[in-house]
Amino acid sequence: MKILYSAKEDEWEIYQKLLKRKLRDHGFTDFQISRETDTKIEDIDFVIYAPKNKNEDFSRYKNLKAIFSLWAGIETIISNETIDVPLIKMVDEGLTKGMIEWCTAHTLRYHLNLDHYIKTQDGAWCFNKNQLLAFERNISVLGLGNIGMEVAKSLRDFGFSVSGWSAQKKFEPGIKCYSGEGTLRETLEGADIVICLLPETKKTIGLLNNETFSYFKYGAKIINAGRGSLIDDDALLISIKNGKISHATLDVFDEEPLPQEHLFWSNKNVTVTPHIAAISRPDTCVNSIVMNIARYKEGKDFVGLVDKDKGY
Repeated sequence: MKILYSAKEDEWEIYQKLLKRKLRDHGFTDFQISRETDTKIEDIDFVIYAPKNKNEDFSRYKNLKAIFSLWAGIETIISNETIDVPLIKMVDEGLTKGMIEWCTAHTLRYHLNLDHYIKTQDGAWCFNKNQLLAFERNISVLGLGNIGMEVAKSLRDFGFSVSGWSAQKKFEPGIKCYSGEGTLRETLEGADIVICLLPETKKTIGLLNNETFSYFKYGAKIINAGRGSLIDDDALLISIKNGKISHATLDVFDEEPLPQEHLFWSNKNVTVTPHIAAISRPDTCVNSIVMNIARYKEGKDFVGLVDKDKGY
């Protein structure tokens, strides 16, 4: 079995070390892990991939069985017409836990109005006697995929009133699940905080725009850790200016790094974080990859198999 690592060069050594150890832990003994410069490309069985070149030619790998993306988002890969083998998006414990922690932190920050106390250190002993409890706060999660559903469940377990919206019908006790374009307005209207975790597809690009922002509750807050393309930046800035959206926390952007001259940086009602909500951690990513290789060898379906027609 031959595995090609085609991702960040500065992480090659740690991935190689972890792969060797965890493949052996799963009972694999006959394997070779290489970089592109180290092996004959026609012999490759599996590629571990993070995009470096939009024009990557996967047809070179004549014996290729599957491509394992190190990212949960695959919009920059899925359009590659040379891919004719299973494409596996990253579904791993590290990504999920990271996203849960980041979304929960910013939800609690909004829920408890922490910015007010952090920024107002003026000696005035003033507090809100009417602070809501979690069950009184309505949270809507857009995107109930593997990660989105876990975020919604975590917030539900924290005590928040949680609803969710996705393209496909979902069911989860304690979460009001909406699906389809016809229910988006209802999902947004009652939310105090909207968390966007949708993938980028033809249907989700620009989903939050002037029209859909008009559905929001006045003074609502938005958290986006899905994809930057889901939000029309100009429409968001207009909604912030007129008070429809009282604050936005954004981790993803159309252009990354976000240009220094972008208006988000200077807007007091926008918090920018540098795409840190759910980072790929080598240890947990390797666990997912090796698990999927073992499933392939056992004739089982891959976990995280991308549906190219749906775009995720």
